[in-house]
Amino acid sequence: MAALHDLLARALPYLQHYGYAAIVAAILVEGVGIPAPGQTLLIGASILAGRGVMSLPLVVLSALCATVAGNNCGFAIGNYGGRRLILRAGVNRAHLSKLSRFYRRFGAWLVVFARFFDGARQLGSLLAGTGAMPWRRFFPFDLGGACLWVGVWGVGPYQLTAHAARLHAIWARINPIMVLLVVGAVVVLGIWLWRPDRAIRK
Repeated sequence: MAALHDLLARALPYLQHYGYAAIVAAILVEGVGIPAPGQTLLIGASILAGRGVMSLPLVVLSALCATVAGNNCGFAIGNYGGRRLILRAGVNRAHLSKLSRFYRRFGAWLVVFARFFDGARQLGSLLAGTGAMPWRRFFPFDLGGACLWVGVWGVGPYQLTAHAARLHAIWARINPIMVLLVVGAVVVLGIWLWRPDRAIRK
């Protein structure tokens, strides 16, 4: 129960003072790459909805709209500015082209599941835009991922209020490992992007 009380203690001040706007703001800025307690507020709001303090439909609607809007803003930033920025920073063009091909082929599944992990939740849409993933492909998978994420953390705790503490404790153990994996993947990606190509000498 300690983990649940800690989560509610962090979420309650924002939810009490700003209500649904707190959910929208936190999730929206996460979509453009700014760390914020979006998931924490969503879980807290869902638990409060289970206690009759907040409205579950409004919690879900607020979170879903903010998720899609934030992710699409992040995608636009990456698509229109990210590529130029990292090219000016000295990224190898050949590697950037490979990143684009990778996202065209596998990016859809990354978009769907990125929101479930810290780090990937903030950077996933930016990287999809930077990787020149077509928006018409990005949007439906992003919408599906948003519905899945909001369903798990917006509706799940409401339905399982009695077990919310145990579920949060399990996730608290798993999430740091996933964060380390995401950070490691970003570091490897950065090294690969900035590594100059070397011609193979015979």
